[in-house]
Amino acid sequence: MGRNLNTSTNDVIYFNPSEMIATTRKLSKLLTTEIALLKDMKIAKIHELYEDKIELTAILESYKEILSNNPGVLNAISKRTLDEMRTEAARFEALIEEDRKLIFRANEVHKLIMDALRKSLEKNVVMSSGYNNKGVISSGYGMSTYIAPPVSVNKNI
Repeated sequence: MGRNLNTSTNDVIYFNPSEMIATTRKLSKLLTTEIALLKDMKIAKIHELYEDKIELTAILESYKEILSNNPGVLNAISKRTLDEMRTEAARFEALIEEDRKLIFRANEVHKLIMDALRKSLEKNVVMSSGYNNKGVISSGYGMSTYIAPPVSVNKNI
């Protein structure tokens, strides 16, 4: 039930509280899916939700902007609808907080894994392979292979 509402500046604002509630519910459902993926540490699958999340967030922000810029709009909405909007907003905010915590935890796990890999590489790789000062490919483990004769710089051959 969208309404054209007159504000004090005589601008006509179209606001449909049912659409805002539906958008909030869709975004809450998407966050619930993201939370489940984070709990299962299926981080790579989260990107599949990204476009919908951005689109729904933009729509919800536009509704919030209308309400923020036109507080009188709330006077035209029934108490029952306002209560439903508040209930959905509170549920959504709780999901945002849970999602934030899980994203932080996933980031911390990622850091721990990367640090463990780095430390393992530092411990197990003495030096990278490459040419040593004799023009020999060296793997760092005492094994060398002559590929080309040594080359001297600034010396006559």
